Amino acid sequence: MTRSLLAGVALVLLATTSSIGAVIEGHWTFDQVGGSTATDGSGNSRDAALQNSAAMVAGGQLGGALSLSNGTTDHARVTGYTGVTGNAARTITAWIRPADANPTARGIISWGTNTNSQRYTVRLDNANGGRLRAEFSGGARHDNVGTPDLWDVDSHHVAVIMATGANRNQHDLYIDGMLVNSNNSGGNVTINTNANSDVLIGARTLAANTAELPFNGLIDDTAIFSQELTAPEIGAIHSLAVEAGLQYNAGQANELLSLHEAGMGSVEIDGLLWEFANGLNTGLGQVVEQDGTFSLELDGSGTGVVGSSAAGVPEPVSLAVWTVLTFIVAGLGW
Repeated sequence: MTRSLLAGVALVLLATTSSIGAVIEGHWTFDQVGGSTATDGSGNSRDAALQNSAAMVAGGQLGGALSLSNGTTDHARVTGYTGVTGNAARTITAWIRPADANPTARGIISWGTNTNSQRYTVRLDNANGGRLRAEFSGGARHDNVGTPDLWDVDSHHVAVIMATGANRNQHDLYIDGMLVNSNNSGGNVTINTNANSDVLIGARTLAANTAELPFNGLIDDTAIFSQELTAPEIGAIHSLAVEAGLQYNAGQANELLSLHEAGMGSVEIDGLLWEFANGLNTGLGQVVEQDGTFSLELDGSGTGVVGSSAAGVPEPVSLAVWTVLTFIVAGLGW
């Protein structure tokens, strides 16, 4: 085997063992504290421009956060990006911390046209202790049961999931990684989100690129996925964020979800080498740490990912592949 052929084999192995988040369409950590543009971490260059007195400040759940004031039109606008449209699958995740305990309608993220089923909005409702609400214009809504109370002036992780071709009834809502309601009233009209407005973070779309219902407080680590995530995956995004030894954002969590979906390989994140694993029994969507090793079960068959110290192992090559390459090099006398 020549050196050039070995190099080619190594490149193929590297390509097949890398984990790349393929379904995250936009991801804003708001870590650019003091800046006026929130960088998109998805790799799609969908940066969000801060509007009016919106600011990025320290003190978010995972570093910086988007700070919005009551009674203004503060928000962040993703110019030129109109979100996931039509009736395509999607998942929206975010960390929120309302600044007051006065339940009022507050936009978290929104895009589309204010016409029957053509606008897609995730927001806080002003009823029953501050509900999480997904609404689609035309008076339809999908609310949770108000537990936990989102107006407790604390940080909460929220998520909304829509399957391909879903109607207004067919949405799942999560708070802090737990399903809080699904398939309740809202009508059986199919969602058909229009591409007539930029994505707004921290407000609801009123007309084309016009904001209303501004959020009051902090919004952090916001992501749009063009895929229907599973319950364990939503649990994992929350668990990875709150685990003291990790505190991963949605983009980093997505790397692990992609690694699991690939069923092979590894990825290094902040000094930990994560690998696909079988035989886990640690609780779906929940990170478990033991002696510096983290385990995350992601489906009912016991598969998931395991992370441990990456010292001495170059990312993103898996331990097995690295061992094989080491023997090949040794055999060639390099």
